[in-house]
Amino acid sequence: MIDISGISTKQARVIDSLLSQPTTRGAAKTAGVGEATVRRWLKLPEFREALRRGRADRYDEVLSFIVGAGNQAAAQLLVIMADKDSPKTCRVRAAEILLQHGRAGINEQDILTRIESLERIIHEKFSR
Repeated sequence: MIDISGISTKQARVIDSLLSQPTTRGAAKTAGVGEATVRRWLKLPEFREALRRGRADRYDEVLSFIVGAGNQAAAQLLVIMADKDSPKTCRVRAAEILLQHGRAGINEQDILTRIESLERIIHEKFSR
């Protein structure tokens, strides 16, 4: 559910609709308000901030789902890669995907480790 701090329950309902409908018109209809009202609310800073928080929350949910499916996806790619009956192009592509994502994951972890190290150094230097 949308964090409704700073907005009304009706505005929260509109935000929920904006996050699930492809158009402002569809969101307004789903939420039971006029499209002009939605457009007016979209100009309000507190409404835009609540919409931003709602989008961030939805994105976190999607990422959690993707991460949860990661092992299954990797296992499927390994099956395709190892299956001698699969076309060679499929086996090669599965291997490429595994290598690309593995390398990207290692690079990401390296960058995060470096950032954490720099943050720790900055914190130690400036908190004295």
